[in-house]
Amino acid sequence: MNRERAIKLLEMLRRRTEARGATPAEAAQAVELAERLMKRYGIEVRDVESESKATSSMEMQTKVCPWWARLIIFGIERRFKLKDTAYRRRTGRNAVVSFVGAEHIASVAAWLFRAIVNDIVTRAEKQARRVGVRGSSLIKFRTSASLELLDRLNPRTEQQRIAAAELAEEQRESQCSRKVKPLSPEELLAIVGGAEAGRDVSIAANAVGGDRTALLSHARLGRIRSGT
Repeated sequence: MNRERAIKLLEMLRRRTEARGATPAEAAQAVELAERLMKRYGIEVRDVESESKATSSMEMQTKVCPWWARLIIFGIERRFKLKDTAYRRRTGRNAVVSFVGAEHIASVAAWLFRAIVNDIVTRAEKQARRVGVRGSSLIKFRTSASLELLDRLNPRTEQQRIAAAELAEEQRESQCSRKVKPLSPEELLAIVGGAEAGRDVSIAANAVGGDRTALLSHARLGRIRSGT
């Protein structure tokens, strides 16, 4: 296949979105193949003539986009190389999250975000019932899960891991020297439980690797169920 034929194939793949009749599986596979073609033939987005930006938006169930959800947005942005992603408040209405990019990529990014948020919220609710985590500790659970997923969405190099470990140790020592109030047992449970949940979210490991069709298990979820 030459570069010209590859560009034509990319154009065809771009049209294979759920909105145009493709199933979530076809759209996810299209993203995977498109990325491989662009890398192999050195094709830039601008080389695909009819490539245009599309917005995939969804309404959250809260007035604001919580910090832990913003971490997931950031991770997905980096994973799919998206720009202009926005989360905005609306007077008297719930917040909206919008992913902007090539149509099929924006759609898959939105499916992934919806699935992860739904999974984290569900796990947080189960944790709350099981061990009595509530209030600010519940927020710590969600944030801890999001931080774990952020690392899974964009795996760090060995050097970055070492640097992060050193920074964490410096921060720990600094907190000890400043006599920061220690975490309560409930807060510790929430942080540890959140990290475990982040490692166990069913779609994360496969969806960001070579098999994007793993998105299917969550692609048909309804509106986002989010906590504050």
